[in-house]
Amino acid sequence: MPPSSKPSKNSVAAPPMGTVQRRQERLRRRLFDEANKLFEENGGEEGRGFEDTTVEQIAERADISARTFFRIFESKIDVIYLDMRKSMAEYFECLDARLAQDLDPLSAAVLARLDQIHQFVSDASNLQRLRRAIRSPHFVARRAAWYAEWQMRLRQALRPYIRQNTDAELRASLIAATVVKIGEVGLLSWSESGAKGRPEIWIAKAFLSLSEILEIDRSRIEAYLHPPSKSK
Repeated sequence: MPPSSKPSKNSVAAPPMGTVQRRQERLRRRLFDEANKLFEENGGEEGRGFEDTTVEQIAERADISARTFFRIFESKIDVIYLDMRKSMAEYFECLDARLAQDLDPLSAAVLARLDQIHQFVSDASNLQRLRRAIRSPHFVARRAAWYAEWQMRLRQALRPYIRQNTDAELRASLIAATVVKIGEVGLLSWSESGAKGRPEIWIAKAFLSLSEILEIDRSRIEAYLHPPSKSK
């Protein structure tokens, strides 16, 4: 039986959109649709779909100017593959909602990642673009740059929620690196398995696997905090 598309009981719902947001979302959707059609007409991922699909073509199909296109997207990568800027904004909305529940920073950051990807792939067209993006060499550099920024912003967002001590900055950095990287590992595992089913299941499995892996003998590691002094 395929997994349910319903969120878990404790998931965070996306906030309602206003009139302007709905209008912009309709335009975004039109641009996604036209870009996808052009991409496939120009050969798709196996051909020259990315190279031969231009911003000017996409804008013309959507009946807007190229200038208007760039008010919404930074490049054609964002409309053919994934708009990481919007995904990041959605993640931090989910994070704010989770932190408002008085969760610890790690739990809030992990659950926000699951909330964000669940909301994103609930739209079938987003799921299709995610499958395309994660396998494409055209998206690799873009993804790496955005993940680096995502990690930096997450560290900054979590820092005020971590108890003040000498390790607070280190803890914020570790949580940010873990959440971003394990989320990526989960998505890559989902893709390598054939990109079937819902990707948040694979991300959840990745986080659970990490929690099992980290059940290590603390005493052996703590020994390195006080290394023996060199004999004279």
